[in-house]
Amino acid sequence: MATPGAHGYVETRHGFGNIVTKIRPEEARQMYELRRELAILFCRLSPASDVSSILAEIKPLIRRCRPLCDAPNARDFARIDAEFFRTMCRMSENKAPREVAQALFFRTSRIWVHSIPEMNLGQEIRVFLSEMEEIHAALSSGDLESVGHIRWLHISKSFFLRAEGGSLPGVSPG
Repeated sequence: MATPGAHGYVETRHGFGNIVTKIRPEEARQMYELRRELAILFCRLSPASDVSSILAEIKPLIRRCRPLCDAPNARDFARIDAEFFRTMCRMSENKAPREVAQALFFRTSRIWVHSIPEMNLGQEIRVFLSEMEEIHAALSSGDLESVGHIRWLHISKSFFLRAEGGSLPGVSPG
């Protein structure tokens, strides 16, 4: 865990182990704003020339996610979310936005970790499943531009749920 610690995502405390650090609300708002805009750029800047392998990876993620709607499990959900994010990073062959998106994803993941006690995990999983299904449908029809807009919408929705749920005190969802 040296890399997350070096970035301030994790703090090591003697006798406690590693603790995921909290994020300041204004910093979170700014990161979500950038993540939203990057989602659209991702599908415009050097889009992947072949999405067949991306489609092939999304299908099993959807299958693994469906049962979690009725039997939510935060750890399994987090794994699927991270795998889906890594798959989506292949939507662009442009390395620069991919690196920025990866850094922002892991920084904003800290919000999610601290939100678990307040969230309706089943609802979160259903929203996420919907995102994966919508993206799979858009990719299947060859509409890469829509993929960016779908991601934009779901990143925005995620921020709204965090702010509305109180995970980002002092940040208005509207």
